[in-house]
Amino acid sequence: MEYADFSRVFLLGSSSGANIVYHAALRALDFDIRPLQIKGLLLNQAYFGGLKPTQSELRLKNDPYVALYVNHVLWSLALPRNLNRDHEFCNPISGGTYLGRVFRLPKVYIKGDYGDPLVDRSVQLAKFLQSCRVPVYSRFNQGGFHGIELQNRTAAQELYNEMKWFVNNVCANEEIDEIVSSGHSSQ
Repeated sequence: MEYADFSRVFLLGSSSGANIVYHAALRALDFDIRPLQIKGLLLNQAYFGGLKPTQSELRLKNDPYVALYVNHVLWSLALPRNLNRDHEFCNPISGGTYLGRVFRLPKVYIKGDYGDPLVDRSVQLAKFLQSCRVPVYSRFNQGGFHGIELQNRTAAQELYNEMKWFVNNVCANEEIDEIVSSGHSSQ
């Protein structure tokens, strides 16, 4: 507790953890969590879905890490009975109870890889958040796959460097404001 700065909290998640981070941040907006101040979200290869398959899901439907049929099974196990993949926990841009809160989110870093079947969902989320005037910095790499940073040291180092840059610049209130306000996303 002596070394923690509760005024500079960042929530980080990969895959389904990124989904949890996104929804936890939305829920936190309704509570007084002081002295905590969530300054930013870092969403790495966020695990979102929807009823209508995206181009990346169709193109990579037999992906060894996130095959489309496996994705459907996982969502059927995760969602409450009688709900489908357009529920807000799966598809954050489909509507739902949290949609009106989105504009209050802090700065968001979104990272994806075009070799990941889930990448189009992250691209959609980045565009949606930007349309809601949420400051977004996104990085979408060519190639790669879901969980690449767990198997490839170079990819892990690049992700670490990007996250470090995001956190440092949000805390310093420097470069990121200029980049985000211009709608720039690094690709």
